[in-house]
Amino acid sequence: TPLWDLFWRLDPSATAAYLGPTARRHLYDPVRGAFNRHDDGKKGHAFLEAGGILCESLAWLHTKTGEAEYRDLALRIARYSFHHRHPKTGLVPNDPDGGRWDPLVCTTEIGLWARSLLRAADLLREPELQRMAEEVLRAYLSAGWDNKSEQFYGQIAIETGYPVRPE
Repeated sequence: TPLWDLFWRLDPSATAAYLGPTARRHLYDPVRGAFNRHDDGKKGHAFLEAGGILCESLAWLHTKTGEAEYRDLALRIARYSFHHRHPKTGLVPNDPDGGRWDPLVCTTEIGLWARSLLRAADLLREPELQRMAEEVLRAYLSAGWDNKSEQFYGQIAIETGYPVRPE
């Protein structure tokens, strides 16, 4: 996540003028919080890391401006990824909108996403974000640890909870 506090100290109005509209351009369906890591307003590339950064950044902007829109967008973006978790395993796909392998697996990117959600939860004093982070981390940590190698698998199939080893 960018160092928004530094930008704010240098120029608060420019920071707010940049961050709000830029975050909105990443959304292709603002009502559902559906986003794209590219700021083109089109469906695709809803990678967890990008969603986490958007959520955390909007939460931060809300604390500076008090505008409810930013808080609401942060929550909707987090919910968008969270609501794509598999009902059986609780694992969240790396990108629910992707056409490659990304919708089928949960990756270590889940840790970055959860960290951003926890930061946003602190900024907004929002327990829902903390709960989301805890639930997905619990699912990943229980399925992702390999006792033999004493490492986490990089990819886990969201449907089965089994490791995926790309060819």
